[in-house]
Amino acid sequence: NRLGGPGSVPLRLDDAIAVLGDKFNALFVVMELYISNMPSLVGSLALAFVSLGVDWFKWYEETFDACHPTEYHNAACIFTEFPGCFACETQRDGYQFFLRFHFLCSTIAFILSSFLVGKILIAFPVVRDELANPTTAAPLGLLCMAFEKVFAGNFGLTGMGITYVASALHTIVAVWFIFISVVYKTLPEPSWFSNTTGIGLAAAKIYLYWTGGGYFLAAFSVL
Repeated sequence: NRLGGPGSVPLRLDDAIAVLGDKFNALFVVMELYISNMPSLVGSLALAFVSLGVDWFKWYEETFDACHPTEYHNAACIFTEFPGCFACETQRDGYQFFLRFHFLCSTIAFILSSFLVGKILIAFPVVRDELANPTTAAPLGLLCMAFEKVFAGNFGLTGMGITYVASALHTIVAVWFIFISVVYKTLPEPSWFSNTTGIGLAAAKIYLYWTGGGYFLAAFSVL
């Protein structure tokens, strides 16, 4: 009778707060279940979206005369992304369009990657079980690759810090993945890419900040 109908009484403030609390709690439970059951292959979608933005943005830089190649680690290189760095006339409409499309794709990739980070925080036992098997551990490197592509060269010190953390975790995952693959005596297959030679992406991104670290990870990916 509190919420309306014959013989109902006016809804008090504490009743309204209680009802809203129940609704938010139910919504939180649904979101928790959704994130906990998120497949690790979502990382591949994140990597695909951020790569889509980078590819089209780089296509514009390499194709149109508004941009000219320049060297890394200098003031003219204002958008430090691989492949290639360019000095561009940023006021051009075409440049602004592809830059915004790039940022949109990176935002979608960040949201998808955040779901997997939430899974690690909320359902760590599930992630731990996935890491114990070469088959289910294979996609986890995709998450690191997505973060490396989203943040490397962007967002100042924050981007640099996240790039370092993602690259370090990527290296740890690679070492662990190789170890359990040897233990289980599994044969190489294409799904190994993200956790093995995918370290080459981390090398390219770390090179933007630390040349020696980039060379080290590149050598590790070749091995």
